[in-house]
Amino acid sequence: LIAWLAGVMFIFIAVIEFRSSHWEGYRSLTCVEAVYLLSQILTTVGYGDITPAHDLGEIWIGFHTIVGLCVYGSSLCEVVAIIDHRIRKAYYGRRARQPNQQLKDWVAELTANQDELFKNALRFVIVATLGVLFWYLYPGEDKTLFQAIYFSIITMSTVGFGQFTATTEGGKVFAAFWMLCGVGSLGALMGSFISTMAHEKKVEARRRDDIPAEIAAIIQQVSWGHQKMTKAQFLKFAVMLKKGTSPSEFDFIEKRFEHYVINADDGRYVRRNSLVDEEGPPLGEH
Repeated sequence: LIAWLAGVMFIFIAVIEFRSSHWEGYRSLTCVEAVYLLSQILTTVGYGDITPAHDLGEIWIGFHTIVGLCVYGSSLCEVVAIIDHRIRKAYYGRRARQPNQQLKDWVAELTANQDELFKNALRFVIVATLGVLFWYLYPGEDKTLFQAIYFSIITMSTVGFGQFTATTEGGKVFAAFWMLCGVGSLGALMGSFISTMAHEKKVEARRRDDIPAEIAAIIQQVSWGHQKMTKAQFLKFAVMLKKGTSPSEFDFIEKRFEHYVINADDGRYVRRNSLVDEEGPPLGEH
């Protein structure tokens, strides 16, 4: 991503000529204008206030727009995954389960948690408010309050009609970074809204289930109708309850054990080397 950004910045500044409503004639971009245009491309806002002046420039930018979106999307997914992993590790790492706690977190399963939706909504409102205040108050932008609100919403939604654009150097610098934050905050808000609605429907369906009967059925399957459970049976019960592992899957696991098992005077066991050789991925695929 860094190499692509540096290469495109150089082409914008030194090679391709552009036309714009901000100046007369054709010329290459300044550093500020190049960053401003790059942000429009990466966020897909596309105001249309800066465009290539010649056919070859249009073809080059069209091709690199597709490349840039793919590279940017891939890098963004990696960054989000890393941040999410660290947050979950920091949060759940401090929550050591206690023996007196239930195996399954029924509160989480039967309650629609909307905390993430509210957090993302708050982030969106903050970013949108910053944009509205900047476009309304910054000298030289000359936008009314309603125009600033309209411009902010159109930009953050990536519609980018082009009716209003940044007109000052300071506005272009602000827009370049505000666009990235604004589009990202809206994307997070939409994603959390969709996931929250889907989870609420799942919770509603789960509440209609006969959960005590499900638990009783699992106990019956695991204990074979006996009143007592061995440690192995309890572990099987815990996995079925927490992870939803079916009896047929456990049957397959037990058959797989019999496939490996070696009978000896000191008991039945499985060689570790057999598991490494047969249960790992095929050679050449890892």
